[in-house]
Amino acid sequence: MPVDPDTGMLRPFNDDEIDAMQIRTFGVRDMSHGTETRRIGENTMRKSFFVKWSERFNFVKLVCGDQKIYVDSGFTKLSRMIPDEIYGIHHPDFPEIVATRIDNMKGANGPGIDDEDGIVKYPDAQIDVFYEHVPYDLLSDDEVADEDGNEFLRYTHFGGSTGSAQNISVPGGAMRYWRGPGEGTAPPHGFQVPYGVSISRAEEEFTWHWVQLPYEAFKPGSNLYARIYGTVEGDLPFIGCVNSSPIFDRAVGTVVFAGVTAKLERAHSGQGRRWSLEYKFAYSAMGWNWLFFPDPSGVNGGWYNVNNKEYQEADVLDDHRSLTPGARDLNMLFSVAAV
Repeated sequence: MPVDPDTGMLRPFNDDEIDAMQIRTFGVRDMSHGTETRRIGENTMRKSFFVKWSERFNFVKLVCGDQKIYVDSGFTKLSRMIPDEIYGIHHPDFPEIVATRIDNMKGANGPGIDDEDGIVKYPDAQIDVFYEHVPYDLLSDDEVADEDGNEFLRYTHFGGSTGSAQNISVPGGAMRYWRGPGEGTAPPHGFQVPYGVSISRAEEEFTWHWVQLPYEAFKPGSNLYARIYGTVEGDLPFIGCVNSSPIFDRAVGTVVFAGVTAKLERAHSGQGRRWSLEYKFAYSAMGWNWLFFPDPSGVNGGWYNVNNKEYQEADVLDDHRSLTPGARDLNMLFSVAAV
């Protein structure tokens, strides 16, 4: 893969390197080059190329892209080479239909020759490239740098959601109701949450995917792994925490990180492995550290902040003070750097 020796970042193939691949279209005369589909949920394209045999694996990275971890001034960062704008993108008018895999690769344009190691060589390779409408955006490293390194802007996408009403039992005695600053001390301010009371809460459970991550990004001991699961030194895991800053266009304190499903896949380049992470979240518009006070008189009934010490919003919540273990900037779930 092409790497900038000064930074350790991936870089695009230059013109000389692309010329060395000797790329030619295949199947134009018989009209097999450029087979398309269009349907709801699936838009695809297949193209075929002749490429110099010794450059076939570089061509795979040219059209499908690549990823790696690098260190810049002590900070771990993610570098991506996105699919080439000529060979990796279906058409300028359809920038979301990009090369994602190689369906077939075989020798072409002459007989093969066995070398002394038993590896056959051909003059060219015929490579069949599959393009599909991906659900995420493609941004270069430079474009991400212009957005303060925000990796959430690329290779992440919404998975799906389920809405439901959940019946929860309140933690009687351990927590107290609190009114906010300037709201006075009328009941139930400072009252203990009663025992034996349950309430219904409207919730949305949804998933968000982060795909094509190098193995080093989420291996045990990595920054991201420690952030999610905590550390032996006692760092609080992000799992179970509520959001201390806005995320997914949802307000502070309304999103809890419920879990992650990690899938380790073999890389399309044939070298190394890649993670696909499915994050699971739950959303409650009233906030996760708020409970309803069922006032029999109806005068003071409503939703109140719940804490075992004092009124605390999620952006200043101390650990182990409320219904969730703590509050964290959940946007950091889309970063490979140390917190």
